Amino acid sequence: MTDEHDVKVTRRHIHLTLSITLALLATTGTVLLDRQRSDVHQSRTGLAWARQIATQAWGMTLKAKEAGTLDPLNWAVSYLAQGEEPRLIKITKMPLDDDALQVPESFLLDNVNGLFEYTKVFAPEESAGIRIQLNIGYTGYLGTKSGFANDLLVSLTLFIYFVASVLATGRYFGFGGSARLRNEVSECVGRAKTQLAHLGGNIREMVRQAQRLAQHAMRTQKFVGDLRENIHTGLTRIHDSGKLFDGADQISSRAESVALSAMIEANRIGGEASRIAAMAEELHRAILKLRDINHQGKTLILDIEKQIEPWSTDADVAFHSYDEVRETAQVLSAQITKTTASLVGQAKLIQALHVEVDGPDAAPTNTKNVKTAAPASAPANAPEAAEFPAALPPLDGDENLVGNESAESSEEPFGEIPTASDTQQSPPKPPRRKRANKKIA
Repeated sequence: MTDEHDVKVTRRHIHLTLSITLALLATTGTVLLDRQRSDVHQSRTGLAWARQIATQAWGMTLKAKEAGTLDPLNWAVSYLAQGEEPRLIKITKMPLDDDALQVPESFLLDNVNGLFEYTKVFAPEESAGIRIQLNIGYTGYLGTKSGFANDLLVSLTLFIYFVASVLATGRYFGFGGSARLRNEVSECVGRAKTQLAHLGGNIREMVRQAQRLAQHAMRTQKFVGDLRENIHTGLTRIHDSGKLFDGADQISSRAESVALSAMIEANRIGGEASRIAAMAEELHRAILKLRDINHQGKTLILDIEKQIEPWSTDADVAFHSYDEVRETAQVLSAQITKTTASLVGQAKLIQALHVEVDGPDAAPTNTKNVKTAAPASAPANAPEAAEFPAALPPLDGDENLVGNESAESSEEPFGEIPTASDTQQSPPKPPRRKRANKKIA
């Protein structure tokens, strides 16, 4: 027992020592690379500024020579060196030795003090040149501007590399309680696979019910279309009947005029014609009664037409309302497809985690055959009952559907439901039913 404990302590010490060494090496390399990158950037920036100032000094020197100044370079440097302390830019005239005259320009970056020094030869015959000193400030690790921030970021980088080293080398030295953690992860993977199987079954049932909803909506729209066509046909016949009543009213009005004329003529003749006058008067009364009945019939037809017209509007609205049902079914189908793809991706990730935890000898998930989801009382560590298919198979026929709709649903996928634009462009026109037309007539 003591030997085993000593071995564990030794392995732990070796693990920590190796992790610290790797973290130090990685941090040192990262800091050096960042320092090199920062030096290159600061040198380029300082060199650009210094060359710009040197160009200005050279131009002022040439201008002073044209004006006949005794010491043009000294005048240009004195003019550019004006300013208040502390100055960010300092320019001075300096004598150069023979070795310095061989290099037209040189620069030096001081990271500790944040200074950039630039030297350029201006008058080789006089062994003179200018020196430009730029105060670029301190720049530490990752562009920090203070020593405290630099030390803090370096410490944070060291800590991150240490944690990464401990985790990377832990599989070779082992962690405390790794077996227990592995068992818990394996149980969680089994539960997740079981839940995925249940969710897959629920989505399958959702697809089936959505397909049934779309099929019944199509059948119901067909029946509503038949009713809509019959209502429109009945309205047309009622309107034609009103025209017939108008024609009958015109004929009865003409007959009334003829009967009245005959009665007047018979009364004028007198004698035996008085009997004809009585008959004409009786005919006139009958025609008046017929016109009154015709007027009542026309009024009744108009009332019926006013009552049926709202039915026609309601039938049109009800017919086109099923277009929204089809559109909703299409959107539902697209969302279910996306959810299925997401579930398949999650199943693959869980299977990869299962292989990573239990090793490459773990049983692979069979994604070709559909397996029944484990019941709620199944044990949590039963991964075989929680397999999830790579893709949902086509739905089976539903025996509860009326007619041949179950066979159609088993052959066509849910995505084949017709869109709303197909029915809006050419609404169904069922054949007229003679029985209904006879009743309306």
